Amino acid sequence: MKRVIGIIYAIVLLLFAYNTTFISTPEKVVKPTEKAIDTIIYPDYSKLYTCKQDYYKDTCLDVNIQDAQLLMKIARAEGGPTLDGQLWSMRTIFNRLSNGNFGSTIWEIVSADGQFDVFTNGSYINADVNINSHIALAMVEGGWDKTEGSLYWRTDAGSKDSWHESNLQYIATVEGNRYYK
Repeated sequence: MKRVIGIIYAIVLLLFAYNTTFISTPEKVVKPTEKAIDTIIYPDYSKLYTCKQDYYKDTCLDVNIQDAQLLMKIARAEGGPTLDGQLWSMRTIFNRLSNGNFGSTIWEIVSADGQFDVFTNGSYINADVNINSHIALAMVEGGWDKTEGSLYWRTDAGSKDSWHESNLQYIATVEGNRYYK
């Protein structure tokens, strides 16, 4: 019964997000209702982040509320305001967690020297987590993975002669970030 309620709740959130234009709205344009919606929807989502509510139990990931909040802020700062950008950046961090060569916790991965500029310079602290952040986390924890195992990304504005281009396999460009494995 809890699984059905969780799935229904996720569908309602997705339908609400689909019918609300702020999902794809550029960051600089703030609709008057966005802050009110985020305030209403932002309560503690720790109960939503459980693999027990998902059909894909073997691919589920589960993080505690502190890691979830850190991950949503990093993904929002790195991936931008859209659902796609946040999905890809979150999943890439989870791929690193599963890989085992980058750290054994989300904190170790995002705080590693030279890995995440938004962590190093502290700009993630001011990242406005939005409804896309919550949906992305629920989807990634539930098994979403279209990243083909991506472990790295860099901004698309970088040089084509970068270390990434020379040493890694390019996967995709999403919201201005180029992903590699």
